[in-house]
Amino acid sequence: MNPARWAGFSKKLALSQRYKVDGHSMFPALRHGQHVAARRLAHNSPQVNRGNLVVFRHPIRRDTFHIKRVVGLPAETIYLRDGLTFVDGLKLEEPYCSVSAMLTGRNRGEWLMDDDEYFLMGDNRSDSEDSRLYGPVGCHLIVGVVWLRYWPPSRWTRFR
Repeated sequence: MNPARWAGFSKKLALSQRYKVDGHSMFPALRHGQHVAARRLAHNSPQVNRGNLVVFRHPIRRDTFHIKRVVGLPAETIYLRDGLTFVDGLKLEEPYCSVSAMLTGRNRGEWLMDDDEYFLMGDNRSDSEDSRLYGPVGCHLIVGVVWLRYWPPSRWTRFR
């Protein structure tokens, strides 16, 4: 990496918040004990896209942080049936899900997002406490978008 790119990378890392993955809900993307960096978001206008991994304050236990994937965006309707996810009536392709996503019985329901809410789910659907249980998550609870897994070094990965 050239010096200018290294300086930019170092600055981005220094401005990021770092978190340790606790649990198996994001397998296979993230494993228990790994460490990630998340770029901080302004509280008023998070720049969050479908498919992003986000760090957020749990809607009920606000003193804890969780990491999940953005499945539904503001003002969308999410419908879950037989292990499949539909957004505004169209099937969502989810190549990041573990095989066990099809095995869970909690993959049924319909949710309509408000203009400031996101639907968040773990990639390991059979082992994830997520929006299927506590509903959509307000944008004010999302604190960052994961952009880097930096520990362990052998699993170093940049996320988009």
